[in-house]
Amino acid sequence: MEKPESSAEEEESEEGSEAEDGASHPDGTITREERKAATKARKEAAKARLAGPAASDDEEEEEETKPAKAAPKKAIAVSNPNDPANAAAGGLSRREREALEAVAARERYRKLQESGKTDQAKADMARLAKIREEREEKAKQRKAGML
Repeated sequence: MEKPESSAEEEESEEGSEAEDGASHPDGTITREERKAATKARKEAAKARLAGPAASDDEEEEEETKPAKAAPKKAIAVSNPNDPANAAAGGLSRREREALEAVAARERYRKLQESGKTDQAKADMARLAKIREEREEKAKQRKAGML
């Protein structure tokens, strides 16, 4: 147990000497050596925590000053749509479901078409009205020519 404490002290002294030497960049970024030292310190702190009550008072104080990490998010429940167990619950395969949706869409469109609510139906009705008017005019002309 004494070894992690002495190495942590050595790392702190190394980090301090690097900062004094100007090893860190002027823009505030950390050098590679500093990152390695920080990673090593975190690993040793984790080992010390696993060691349990044998940790020294200094280490306990450091742990208290560190903010607690947020609880990990719960994983989203995802089911495999290709799993046969899920197929029984859903009932239809993707192809079957899409075929039924296509039939339903065609039926809805046909009903709208019959009621004259689609653009195509409106255009057809306008064209038919024009044809009726032309036929009526021709019928009037024929009657007028016979008399």
